[in-house]
Amino acid sequence: MQSVTDFYQDHRGPVISQELTIKNGLKSACARDQAQYFSLANQGQTDHDWQTLLKTATKVQLTTKKPVMVHVRAKDVQPDQVESTFHHLQDLGLNNFLLVTGDKRADSNGFSSAQDLLVATGQTGLAELCLATTLDVNQVANHGVAWVVNQALAKERAGAKVLISQIFFDVDNFLAVQEGLKMAGSDLILVAGVLHYPSQNQLDWVQRVLRLTVPDDWRKNPDLASARLVADLTDGQAAGIHYFANF
Repeated sequence: MQSVTDFYQDHRGPVISQELTIKNGLKSACARDQAQYFSLANQGQTDHDWQTLLKTATKVQLTTKKPVMVHVRAKDVQPDQVESTFHHLQDLGLNNFLLVTGDKRADSNGFSSAQDLLVATGQTGLAELCLATTLDVNQVANHGVAWVVNQALAKERAGAKVLISQIFFDVDNFLAVQEGLKMAGSDLILVAGVLHYPSQNQLDWVQRVLRLTVPDDWRKNPDLASARLVADLTDGQAAGIHYFANF
């Protein structure tokens, strides 16, 4: 399957992508028809869950004829199994991956961070891998634009080609990082991770788990607030918009 980076070459307007979950599959794809590729969230706790994830990813690719970016959790990959893991994934026709730090399977004891896994994966020499990871643009408020840009550049040096932002509400933070990367001469593709018409329960989760303050306009009319954010990102010439799955 083609690299998702192909979609960002000479694009007109943001490239749309959509996160899927095992539970809802394509049913969770609010932007399914307009999405040029998908990502598949990894929420499993067992090896059986992982195998189900891979089967789902290959099935979605075959069904939609669109690439699926599989979420790979750093702690699930053993340092001595990096090459064999990604070689197996390539054999399944999967070559787009979002490497994330966070949850893990119960019996896993792999890499401590996505950045460490990025470096190790790049050292395998496996061709045609498209590696992505995440970036928290909310940290602009705490550390400034330059600090966040440097974090992004470090991820690029580690091997990332695409960065998908974590959930944010302040478009200015995202656009400032986007401009900072441009000024630095970076080839990174910065994609805006967006809540697509979220429920109040999802906004509660964002505030409770991610510890982000949810603005009043998102509470009063989340559909309108989401649409405004997308419009602002489009006006700001964001390379891509990645819609997170609803729950």
